[in-house]
Amino acid sequence: MTEKPETTGTHGSSGALPDIAFIGLGHMGGPMAANLVTAGYRVIGFDLVPEALETARAAGIGIAGSGPDAV
Repeated sequence: MTEKPETTGTHGSSGALPDIAFIGLGHMGGPMAANLVTAGYRVIGFDLVPEALETARAAGIGIAGSGPDAV
């Protein structure tokens, strides 16, 4: 997917993409969040596993200190 998604609602008037929080950056969540970063979204995530956090950070995902901090 090379096109950025169109936005609607409160974000549609400015054209800015919404921020996205991801809880769980392991085998499934990590690649999904990385794809969103590649698509141009700002993604903040959290995981309990330090290795998952390091992989996510390397993919450009912002790291929160806790689940509630991510959202």
